[in-house]
Amino acid sequence: MRVMNILIMIVLGLLAVSAAGLSLVIHHNTMIQWWIPTLICILPAVPVGYALRRPLSHVLPTRRLWVSAATGIALTYALLTGAFYTLNYYVADSHTSRQFKVAITNKTTREHYRVRRIGRNRVGRGEKYYTHSVTVRWPDNRTKELPVTANEYARLRTGDSISLTTQDGLFGIPVIKNKKYTFKHKKH
Repeated sequence: MRVMNILIMIVLGLLAVSAAGLSLVIHHNTMIQWWIPTLICILPAVPVGYALRRPLSHVLPTRRLWVSAATGIALTYALLTGAFYTLNYYVADSHTSRQFKVAITNKTTREHYRVRRIGRNRVGRGEKYYTHSVTVRWPDNRTKELPVTANEYARLRTGDSISLTTQDGLFGIPVIKNKKYTFKHKKH
């Protein structure tokens, strides 16, 4: 029985992590502010997670109901957010395809550190790495930060334009389906 509980926890954890990761990746190609899907998904996640507190208390290593309720809420929220972004992006209506030419207004580089294992149960700061993004301004004055590769970042300049193809997603939220860069300069 104990092995089955561990297996169920591993499967639920993998589902939650993969759904949350998928929603983070798709969010970069979705024209929506982060707090709107958060609010849409947390509202049903709270009562559903609370209702799952008793079944989860039999699976989790603790019998405390508040821990089971918090786990149920987090699990439900991750699954709903992943489903929201995935359905909106992959069930987009191809008949609503539109092309926009947007200008790059800003370039950003962020410094991050990998996690390095120091010893048993100890981790520390590892090697440094960078992520690059550009901020674009839409014709209706909305801005969106788009991640780019290091090569694209080196070639792009402020004032260059990007041709973006958008489609209306399943829930009516526009998603970016294609990017094409237009350079105003030649790199020597």
